[in-house]
Amino acid sequence: MTAYPLIVPVKGKYLKPVSTSNTAEFVMENHSVSLVEHLVDEGYGRYKYRYRLHTQAPNRFEDTLEYDIGCPRCQSQLRLCGRPLDAYDHGLYKCPACEKQNGRY
Repeated sequence: MTAYPLIVPVKGKYLKPVSTSNTAEFVMENHSVSLVEHLVDEGYGRYKYRYRLHTQAPNRFEDTLEYDIGCPRCQSQLRLCGRPLDAYDHGLYKCPACEKQNGRY
């Protein structure tokens, strides 16, 4: 599992992921907003990349919907595709551009 710290701008709503060599646990504990990568088995040895928004402090899911989040792989905008788990682990996101490029859209 990989986690990416998200840069929260002073103005605006675009959150940019930053690559790091830290562990996922360290990133989630030390950054206010992060993006956690999950691999979903598609079958036949193929996987889809999904990303879950994680916040250090509890937030309402509705408050996190206002953000535009960049894809860690191609920097295009992620799209919501799954429900939140709790007040810390919010929506599941996917990248339409990456999936279209890989023929899995």
